[in-house]
Amino acid sequence: MEKLEYEIEFITPAFIGGAEPNKYAELRPASFVGLLRYWFRVIVGAYVQKPEELFKLESELFGSQDRAGKVWVRIKGNVKKELSNCVRWEAWKDGGKDWGKVYMGYGNIIYVNFRAHKNREKYKNLLKKCREQEGNHIIRSGNFSVRPWLGGENNKPQASLEVIVPEAIKETIEALAFIVSQIGCIGSRSRRGWGSLCLIPKYKSPFKNWDVWDAEELKKAFKVVCGRIPENLEFYRMDYRQSQPMKVLEEAGKLFRDFRQRMQPDYETVKSFISGDIKDEGGKVEIKRAYFGLPLRFRFSSLNGKEAEVNTDTGRFASPIRFKVIRAKNNLYSCLLIHIKNQSLPDQITLSDGNNQIQVHKPSPDIVDEFIRRSAKFVREDLS
Repeated sequence: MEKLEYEIEFITPAFIGGAEPNKYAELRPASFVGLLRYWFRVIVGAYVQKPEELFKLESELFGSQDRAGKVWVRIKGNVKKELSNCVRWEAWKDGGKDWGKVYMGYGNIIYVNFRAHKNREKYKNLLKKCREQEGNHIIRSGNFSVRPWLGGENNKPQASLEVIVPEAIKETIEALAFIVSQIGCIGSRSRRGWGSLCLIPKYKSPFKNWDVWDAEELKKAFKVVCGRIPENLEFYRMDYRQSQPMKVLEEAGKLFRDFRQRMQPDYETVKSFISGDIKDEGGKVEIKRAYFGLPLRFRFSSLNGKEAEVNTDTGRFASPIRFKVIRAKNNLYSCLLIHIKNQSLPDQITLSDGNNQIQVHKPSPDIVDEFIRRSAKFVREDLS
C-alpha cells in the first residue's frame, strides 16, 4: 500500500456539516472521499456512456454497498469547530459590501431578526455568541452566518490528509487529488465558491503547483485519469485579482446576482403566468434561468408577495456551473467558473404558483455564454 500525505488549506470558509451542523463544522474522511468520487464521475462519465459501467468503475476504486473500496482516507488535525463566532454580513437593499457573498452563501447566511424570527429558538445559540462578542447593543436583525465553518480567510485549520491506496492505482488517485486541489470545493454551497480548497503534498509529487492555478498541470492530471482532456468541461477564469480571497468571491457573487436579478424574459414570463396571462402551451414556455439549477423560486412584491416555483419531477436539478476561488501567481486570488456540459436535464420541468401549473421547455446551456459575455470579466481557459 502507498500513502499520499497532504496539508489541507481552505481558501474560503467551508460549511461542512457533521452530526450537528448547526453546532459544529467537521471535516470527515467520507466528505473527502465523496469529493474524489464526484470528480471521477464527471471526468470519466464523459466517455463511459452506460451508467452501470461508470458505477462499476467508481465502485472498484471507492467501494459500494456490496464491496469495500481500494481508497482509504484519514484526516488529522483541527477539523472540527463549533459556532464560536458571529459574523454579520452587510447586505442591505441599498447595497453593501457583502451582497455577493450573501447571494452565493444563501442558506448558510440568512436574514435573522432575533426578536421576531419564526425560528428564533433555532438561532438562540447564535444570539448568545453575538452578545458575548458585542454585548447587548448588537444590531438585532440582518444577514448573519448561522452555521459554523472551517478555514477561510485568517482561519486556516491545521489539518492533514492521508490517502492510502494500492500501488497499482496510486498514479490515478494522485492525479484525481491534484484535480480536486485545482478545481474542487467542499461543503454546503460548494458550487458557489464556498469551501474552495487546495492540497499541499508532503512528498515529492510529479505534479507542480498544487496550490496555484496551473492549466498545463491540470491537463496532465486529466490525461492520467481518463487518457484525454474531458470534452464536457469548460473553464473560464475571472480577469480580476485580489490579495484577499473573499473579495474575489464577493465580486463573482455580484456579477452572478446582477445577471440573474430580474432577468428577462424570465421575470415578465413568470409574472404573466401568475397574473393568468399565460396558459399551458405544451412545453413552449421557457425559463432560461432554470439551467442554473432547480428548484427556482420567484416572488413579486408588485403582486402583493405572490410566488411561483420552477421545479422538476424529481424535485432537484443541480447547477452545471461551479465557482472556485483559486490562488494565482504572486499570492493573489482569482475565480474560476467551471461549466459541466452535457449534464442530463430533467425530463419534466413545471412552473407552478400553487393553484395552476404549466409545463416548461428544457432550458438551453446558451445562458452560460450569455453570462460570460455580459459579465465581461471571465476569460476562456483553453485546455485543448
